[in-house]
Formats: sequence, structure tokens, C-alpha cells
Amino acid sequence: MKSVFRLSVKNSSILFFIFCCMSARASLQVFPVSVTLNEKVKTSQLNVSHSFTKETWVNVEPVFFKMDVNGSLNEVKKEELAKDSEWSALRMVRFSPKRFLLKPGESQVLRMRTFISAKSKDGMYRIHLKFIPDEPGQKVLQKSTGTGTSYQLNARIAVAVPVYVKKGNKAPVAQVKGLKVLKEKNKSFFNAVLEQNSGTIRGNLIAYVKKSEKKIIVATVNGVASYIPKRILNFELNEEFSNLGTSEGLDLVLEFQDAKTSQVLAQDSVKL
Repeated sequence: MKSVFRLSVKNSSILFFIFCCMSARASLQVFPVSVTLNEKVKTSQLNVSHSFTKETWVNVEPVFFKMDVNGSLNEVKKEELAKDSEWSALRMVRFSPKRFLLKPGESQVLRMRTFISAKSKDGMYRIHLKFIPDEPGQKVLQKSTGTGTSYQLNARIAVAVPVYVKKGNKAPVAQVKGLKVLKEKNKSFFNAVLEQNSGTIRGNLIAYVKKSEKKIIVATVNGVASYIPKRILNFELNEEFSNLGTSEGLDLVLEFQDAKTSQVLAQDSVKL
């Protein structure tokens, strides 16, 4: 039995897929956590290590994900890929090796290269490389508890690393709209819509309140990505927001910044 745990892309670009239902005793580590290739930077590499106590074969598969409006990613089945692959880089990226043996204390370098067609339109394409350790035979562990006997399956973890391919030099065009503050129990959240038309856009979110000519940072969310034209942003505001006291009449500003240059790509504001 296999089940997939889906993560929203919020604080990290790396995705973990847990097969079976219990936590694994060992894991893969892949660095860097994402790769960006373009017409000038055509090659790159990933370093794969692990904490297994036994030698383990690792398989590498290219996969494509589509994003829902809330930012969750779902793997596209191969038979459905044709209708969901407008921004897929599956045909643009080649990599090696596709299968390798990791021994305890050793690591493996995976090399990749991009081939960008002149017919492709400008924008950011993507795939994920999924590293899957061989399942060494599911071993069932039995233990007694105060309420009876429980069974635990050894699990395996696959790590999927995004690979982006950028064609052209156009800056991504983005907008943040409809900023508002939502409250749930004792917590506050900012909610907005991120719009873009570049295939993929990535950056950091900074929310702040202007008070007495000062900027009070009330939320920072790094590594936010959108693969769709409109994505809902919904993140918690920190204690600084709660400590403002009366905030009536103050402005809450949300900026979507380029991850490398901190250039503001889009922003919106709302009066509290």
C-alpha cells in the first residue's frame, strides 16, 4: 500500500513524499534544494547523500506536478501529461545517472544538462527529479501496547527537487491583489491572490505595517512559488502583529520580492 503526503509550497522548494504511513528511520539528502538552468547556464549538478546504515540503490525519475489554487502540488500521471504540460521541462533536461548505489558514508553526484528549443516560448519551465530509494522488502514490526498489539511498516522517503529552465530574459510579471486580514481563534492571517503569466514565479513574501514612519515586519515567508496564473496566499501573521495593540488606521503592506535581488515584483496594501 502506498500513500502520498502532499505539501503546500510555503517555506521550502523541496518536497517530501512519504510512502506507507509511518516515519522512516533513514532519509536521503539532496543539495542544492533547487536548480535553475537557462540559455547561458546549461549544466548543473546535485549531490546526493544519505543516513542509511546499509548500501541502498536509488532510482531517479523526472516527474511533473500541477498546482492547485491553494498551492498544493499533485503529480501528473504520465497518461495525463500531454494536457497538463504547457510549462513542462521534461524534454528540456537530461540527467545521469538514473540509478546508482549509495554505500554508508558515501555520496553520489548527479549531473544534468538542458536543451532549450528555439520554438519554445519565453518563460520558466519546470520538472522535479524524484530520488526514490529501493524498498528493502517491507518488514513488519510487531509490538505489544497497553491497549493491544500494533503493527508498523518500515517506510521509505522519496525526495523531489525542482529543476527550473528559463528561456528568454523577460522579467516575470506579477500582481498581488485583494489583500485582507483574516482571524481564526487567537491567530491572524493575511490572505491575497498572486497572479502571474510566466509559467513559474518564485520569490519571498514580506508583510509589514507602517507605524510612525517605521516598518514593522509582521510576516516573512521565503521560497514561495506559483505555477499557475492565480494562486491564493494565506499565511499566519507573527507576534509583532498581535503586539501592535490598536491597529485601526494603519496600513498593512504585502510585497512579493525576487529571491535573489530582493526587487519588489508585486505589492498590495490594505488599511486595517
